[in-house]
Amino acid sequence: MKVGDLVKVVQELGCHIPAKLTRDRGLGVITEIEERESLLHPVVGEINLGSSVIVALSYGPVERFHEKDIVRIYDHEGR
Repeated sequence: MKVGDLVKVVQELGCHIPAKLTRDRGLGVITEIEERESLLHPVVGEINLGSSVIVALSYGPVERFHEKDIVRIYDHEGR
């Protein structure tokens, strides 16, 4: 995933594995990717939070999503 890629956003709701509820947020373009710092828990150890992806959705809003909610459709280099 890179800035400028066309993506589909399917947001997972709740903390169920596998996800019981999802919300199709539609198509959008990635405008920014933010790497998050890992958390350090005294018992569990390091917890990787993944990246936040900021997407300009096709119907107007710009929102932040977790990287697992993003499916790349087409990258900005035509692949």
